[in-house]
Amino acid sequence: MIRRKPPIQATGDGAVAIGEVHGDVTVHVGATDEPKLNTDLVLRGPIAHLGLAETLREVETTEPSRAAALYGEIVAKLRDSGYAALAPSLRDRQLTALVAAGKLENAAKLGLELAWESVLASHAFDEAEQLRHTLFDVELPEPYASAVAMFDAVRVAVDEDGTTRTEELWRAWEAGAARADGPTGGEPSAGPSPFAGHAAVVLAEHALAMRDTAILTRHRELLERVAAQAPSPELALRIRLCLADASGDWTPLTSGMRTGLPPQHQLWVLARRARYLALSGDASCVDVYADAIATAAQQKLWSEVRELLVAHQRAVYWYQGAIRAGETIMERRSLVRGLTDNLTTGILPAAGDRQRNAAMEALRAKRHRVAWHAARAWLRAAVASGFVAEEQSASAALADVYLESGEHLAALSWYIRGDEAERATEVASALPDEPLDLFPDDVYGTDVTVRETAYTALLPVADLLTDKAARAWLVAAVADLDGTPVEPSTLKVVTPQWSLLTELVAVADSAPSARTEARQRDKAIDAKQLLDIVDAEIRWDREPGTGYVNDAMLVATLVNLGFEHPDLTVPVVERLCRLLPLLDRDSASTFRRHAIELLADHSEHVTELLSSHVQAGNTEVSLTLLYLGETSPELRDFARAELAAAENRGQGGTHFGPLVAATPALDPPDRQRMTRFITGVARDNCETAATRVLALEVGEAVATKLPDDARTELFALGIAFAEGRAGASRGDDVINANRGKLGALTLSGFNVDLRRQGLRTAAASAHTPQQREAIVSRAFSLLHNPDAVADIAQALRLIPNLADFIELDQLAHDPRSDLRAVAAVHGLDSLATPTLNRLARDPSPHVRYSLLSQLDSEQQAHEPLLRILADDPRRAIRSTARTRLA
Repeated sequence: MIRRKPPIQATGDGAVAIGEVHGDVTVHVGATDEPKLNTDLVLRGPIAHLGLAETLREVETTEPSRAAALYGEIVAKLRDSGYAALAPSLRDRQLTALVAAGKLENAAKLGLELAWESVLASHAFDEAEQLRHTLFDVELPEPYASAVAMFDAVRVAVDEDGTTRTEELWRAWEAGAARADGPTGGEPSAGPSPFAGHAAVVLAEHALAMRDTAILTRHRELLERVAAQAPSPELALRIRLCLADASGDWTPLTSGMRTGLPPQHQLWVLARRARYLALSGDASCVDVYADAIATAAQQKLWSEVRELLVAHQRAVYWYQGAIRAGETIMERRSLVRGLTDNLTTGILPAAGDRQRNAAMEALRAKRHRVAWHAARAWLRAAVASGFVAEEQSASAALADVYLESGEHLAALSWYIRGDEAERATEVASALPDEPLDLFPDDVYGTDVTVRETAYTALLPVADLLTDKAARAWLVAAVADLDGTPVEPSTLKVVTPQWSLLTELVAVADSAPSARTEARQRDKAIDAKQLLDIVDAEIRWDREPGTGYVNDAMLVATLVNLGFEHPDLTVPVVERLCRLLPLLDRDSASTFRRHAIELLADHSEHVTELLSSHVQAGNTEVSLTLLYLGETSPELRDFARAELAAAENRGQGGTHFGPLVAATPALDPPDRQRMTRFITGVARDNCETAATRVLALEVGEAVATKLPDDARTELFALGIAFAEGRAGASRGDDVINANRGKLGALTLSGFNVDLRRQGLRTAAASAHTPQQREAIVSRAFSLLHNPDAVADIAQALRLIPNLADFIELDQLAHDPRSDLRAVAAVHGLDSLATPTLNRLARDPSPHVRYSLLSQLDSEQQAHEPLLRILADDPRRAIRSTARTRLA
């Protein structure tokens, strides 16, 4: 804890007992009582070397006024002799002596200087707090009384609230109108605070670290005035650096920099400008960082060189595609490694080192408040120094603190700022199903380097974003995609912004005319604009049979546009039918998974558009039309040819997928033939387990299209697998044979659970009450395996009239969401109203989706459930429920 009173005692003869202060002046917030370094031991050598030992002994015995003067002389000689780093401890003692001597104005001036110097050097208030409390109960003259109050107001705003709080605080830089609990806007003091420049630096750098540049813009004139009146060039420079960050105008600082600024200030400008360029998406930051490294090396500032090298590497990683022509990324990295290997370690660590170590130590000890203070100080130090890599590390550490403290939304934002995509996605996925009012400016502001991390992290919760927030993210994603050229490569990357755009199609305006004036100001995106963007992204000039990595994403976006915006459904269907004949097998398979439902709603138009491609022999078009239920003579011939191809595939082949589409077009004898084929493959334990599972999957998909005798055959096959009577796969046994003591291990690629797929195939094939009862019994015998729950639930969903075989109320209260979803699907007619209402508010969206799929707006009994779901936090659920109610 902070010591509210320093250990200062006046003796009877007017001297000051300061022995306790000699050994330990610094007290860290929340620190343990571990012994600190005794400053007397550190001072002994330099004091003796400078011939000041006698002077220091005199200080111990003289009266306070004389002691203060002697401390001042010692401090001056230490500074002049290259021992400036040792001076602060003696200045602390000088402050104590001044207070004891009653020289309050001098004490106040020195105490505030020490406090602000500590904060400006370490970006933390822990040491400064101890110094400030020396003057806490002393009645001080103006302007020092207001200056002490201002210091406390800044401390509260920066180190407690995390915001700059009020406009009065910013005005208090000059007026000093503040109390210990913050600015009040009361009567200003007689003159401006002598420490307004110090306060301005701390508040401005804090605002920059919190990405609140708007407040710097609002108070630009005030900051410029404070900078002009700053007591030192360094303070003025730090204020102007923050203003340049906020405005983007670096010309006043860089123009004439080489002749107008000392070398260390040149380094500061270069490092901060490089940071600004890096976060703004400007690849020239790489060269500016290189210039900063050279400047630091010339000054032998090795700690700065170390941090700048790391920042330079990060910039190279971000902008490796934009480095000067003829220079490879490996050449850049080799240069950095060479410089690093030849560096000597600096005597003093970088400003953020202490705070970094304190944050990591406090996190390990689960002292969250201490870690929060230290991580924020580390962040401010990194931002003020221009070290982007350190800035991101500090942001990630701050996110760790928030996560450990249970503040998941804050943790998400800071993980994104720390460019920790995996951790951010994990946190986002664990957020409760509640409306998420999170905007791009809340997360990354103008930092382009973490935008893809933000899009990636928000994918799991895109459906939870409020409509206003979702529109803001849609605008941001479109802006990031705007002007991106189409690359002539089949390996075109699927960017996270495209993926998020696909999820947010529903919030686009239906038409430009639908925009309100407010939406115009927000740069709202209309659906037709999205259609045009997708249209421009698709490679229409490709050769037939060519697939691109981003085809699946573009098809998904088109399908979402077709479903969410009915006025665009026809042009979307026409584009899908134009694209399908151009796709290869894998892309077409993905196409059907996304688009088949939308195409089925317009099957006549689709058949008309695609019939010529069937006659031309396009396999993927023919398969798609078969999935849509078309059975023209050409398609029947195609279906028989696919069955023959599957039969002739050879052992280990997996040409099974087309059979699912082909089955409805086959004649009864051919369906029996197809059934014998897939059951033969499944029973053949010379096949791999993966191949046998594929055969069972085909059986599950086609079971309802087969006659009862074929279904009985499939049921017998599936239940044999479910009961473990089908025999192991010898191909897998060979792979795992002769492994000695490790023989019990299996390769993950061949660890296929045939029992689970057998159960699903048997459930799809069951057509008698006895068969269905057997499925339910077998399903519950497998529930001990947590990996099997999803397959068991799918099997139970396939059983008609499930309530005849199981108590659904038991499933409705099961802790496993997959089983509660089964109750939602089957329980509308048998579950009590309170249970159904609880399922409509279930914490799992899977359960709520399942219930919604069974609700019919034509049935009055379903209306109360639809009204509950109409207020669902998930956009897809509430919009569907509202549509059905309307």
